[in-house]
Order: sequence, then structure tokens, then C-alpha cells
Amino acid sequence: MPVREKKPLLLILVRHGETPWTLDRRFQGHTDTQLTANGRKQARAAAKQLRALKPDLLYCSALWRARETAQFAAAACGLKIKADARLNELGFGRWEGKTAGQLTAEGDRIYRRWCRGLRTNPPGGETLKHFEARIVSFIKDLRRSKAKRIVIVSHGGPIKLIIFRLLGLPFKSLWSLRLDPASVTQVTVFPEFSQLMKLNDTAHLDKAS
Repeated sequence: MPVREKKPLLLILVRHGETPWTLDRRFQGHTDTQLTANGRKQARAAAKQLRALKPDLLYCSALWRARETAQFAAAACGLKIKADARLNELGFGRWEGKTAGQLTAEGDRIYRRWCRGLRTNPPGGETLKHFEARIVSFIKDLRRSKAKRIVIVSHGGPIKLIIFRLLGLPFKSLWSLRLDPASVTQVTVFPEFSQLMKLNDTAHLDKAS
């Protein structure tokens, strides 16, 4: 009798919609910002695309901008939200509320190291070691899940790190990926390897404009 192959896991990674701080390109981190009116419109458009993918589980960050985005997905897909603080953005400490231009003008040496892709911790913020540990813990739980199509509504940092871990990419590649607000990224996870199927898909936002 032939052995049936295990069905792969599809991860549908959604960045939260626009906030006032994403408009200004400010570091948000653990600061609990809310969606703008346009951000809610983006979240609604993303939810329509998610419904077509027929997910069977929905996770989101515990931060409000992600939870609010996830509410639209939950309503569209008929799913309950499973909030998980492991999906929260990296805590940027004293950088939160500041723009890259401000940090550059201040001559922040730690920020310059960060921009070179070096492993450095934001001053007064969360350590990368802790950040990576919680994301790795979450990925392990995903691999044990019986669900096969999982939506994860989170933030730029956690989504990138999930991708890097699954694809075996180095941390220095952090700046090589762009994730826009309300973008959808898809990764198929097989037992031995993972494949990036879509990255930073925002076509649904064009239709909603």
C-alpha cells in the first residue's frame, strides 16, 4: 500500500494596515498604535483576498494594529482570532517614535550598525536573542499544528524573521525584503524545506483604491 505524502502547510503572512507612524516611517515596535481610516480600508481589502485562500486558522500579534487588521480577516473567513504575543514587533526601545532620518541626524552609532545588518540590540529595547527565541518557539508550534492553511497577521520584523528561519537565510538579509502595510506573503512549508510562493503582494490594495 503506497504511503500518502503529508500535505504541506501554507502560511499566509499579513502585515498590519497603515498607521499614522507607518505614514511617517517611524519605528513603532511595542508602541500600541492604531490603524488609520486608510489602514482599515487596506485591512478590509486584504481580508477579501484571504477569504479566497480558505484558511482554517488565524493568528495575530497582541498589538492593536495587528488585532484590528485581523478582525477584518476573521469576519471574512469565519475564523476566531488567536492572539499571540510572540508575534509582536521587536521592541525598539528609545528608537520608538523616531524616524531613520532623526536617528541618522543624531549620529546614533548603534543605528548605523543596525543599518549594516549587524546583530545589534536597539538601545533600551528588546534583545535580538529574545526576539528570535519567541519567533522560533512560534514556528515550532506551527509545525505541530493540524491546520494546513494558517493566516498570521503581524509586523514587518516577525514576518521577515519567520521567512528567514524557514528559508535558512542569514539575519543580514533583513534589509533585502520589503513588506508594505496590509501586504500578503505566502510560504509553503514541507517537512524537509520551505518555498516562498509570494512576497509583499499588494495587488488587492490597487483594486480597493
